[in-house]
Amino acid sequence: MTEENHEQPESLSWVAITTGEPTLDDARLLAVATASATDGVPARDEKNPPGDAVFVMLTQRYPGADRELLENISDAWFVHSGLYPALATCDLDAVSVTFFKAVSVRDLHHAVRIAWEGVCRALEAVELGKVVPVDGYVADVSRERDWWPTEDGE
Repeated sequence: MTEENHEQPESLSWVAITTGEPTLDDARLLAVATASATDGVPARDEKNPPGDAVFVMLTQRYPGADRELLENISDAWFVHSGLYPALATCDLDAVSVTFFKAVSVRDLHHAVRIAWEGVCRALEAVELGKVVPVDGYVADVSRERDWWPTEDGE
């Protein structure tokens, strides 16, 4: 007789969301990310309309990292980056963390620099052990207004 295991396996990728109060820009970024993940369109919030923020998503790999380390890195992003971010995603297969931040600046390069400096501050608070982060990151940068439907629904 065999025993069946009905436990769900742990997911290899997951989303980490802050338990703190996100900035208004980050709240809109969270709404966009949530809608995108469900193939939906974010609803317009007239009390918090789209602004001129830049949405930055930086992905960095941590070869050899386990689930606990990736969780510690995402936790440090919320607590130690100094940016009050709302969102991070972790991927155990890719051994990576994607850091999401809405930045209220006009220059896209400056927005990336601000987010990257926050990642560096967060990593200073994490005991990486023998894990050496890949020197660099992949950046996905866009203007907030490009994520929201226009008044005519386009």
